[in-house]
Amino acid sequence: MKKVVAYSREMAQLKHVTHDVPFATVSIYTPPGYPAEIQKTEGDRKAYLKKYPGAQPPTFGKSENCKGILPLGFFDLEHEVSGAIGKDLILFDYNMAVQLKQFVDSVKDEIDLLVVHCDAGVSRSQAVRAVVLRTYLKQPDDIAFMEGVPNMLVYRRFLKVMLGFDPHKIQGPLFT
Repeated sequence: MKKVVAYSREMAQLKHVTHDVPFATVSIYTPPGYPAEIQKTEGDRKAYLKKYPGAQPPTFGKSENCKGILPLGFFDLEHEVSGAIGKDLILFDYNMAVQLKQFVDSVKDEIDLLVVHCDAGVSRSQAVRAVVLRTYLKQPDDIAFMEGVPNMLVYRRFLKVMLGFDPHKIQGPLFT
């Protein structure tokens, strides 16, 4: 992996078939919505429709350069919300951070570009981009903070997993 970019959902869908280098995509969406309408293969299209029965079929075509797609559904929140409203809100958690790390680890040696998108390309995707810049590419993460407003819950949790913290062994306010 040589580069990581953060896009809006719309831009990720439009650019999916135009990347001329091997790439992978982290597709962040807000539940109960659906991941971006992108696909790697015809099998991915069928799996997408099976997993998200109310969704429209991916219409943006497949890309021969796409090496993987990871869909992650969570809200763009940085803190727990209490009460009746909060019970239905899915926050970025450590299991998602581990899943994200495992995905990037699995594709990093066969891609040149990691595409991360969320709805607007400003908060959740920029947080993931910042951690990838800092940990995988060993570059400053400040560009993600200049081009967006990274979600700090996503940033902290993903960075902690990348730094080797085990969320199942360490508890307390410093590990949120």
